[in-house]
Amino acid sequence: MRKGRSATGERSKALASIHQIARVLGDPESTLDAKLADLISTIRETLQRPESAHVRITLDQCHASTPGFNESENGLSVSITTQEGKKRGSIEVVYEDETPPPLKKKAASESKQLKLF
Repeated sequence: MRKGRSATGERSKALASIHQIARVLGDPESTLDAKLADLISTIRETLQRPESAHVRITLDQCHASTPGFNESENGLSVSITTQEGKKRGSIEVVYEDETPPPLKKKAASESKQLKLF
């Protein structure tokens, strides 16, 4: 029963973050810098250990990250691509303790297909 509640909570959190990402990207009044900052915050809050996670988004020539972001070989990374398959940037997640939570195979596979623009 506990696993079922945990999975439901994680799915609810994921759906809420998708809604928030769509809202951020669809805001015509927001600057690119503001959108990236909002996306970083949203992504960080959806992670299993947000208090020790740092996020960086690179989009074309723009970069934004949480304070304390340091590159790590143990980080998680996914490309940002257009629907046509052109790479526009990346989203990277690193943890202060350099040990990311384990990814399930399905989640890892889906994360490789992230398309935002």
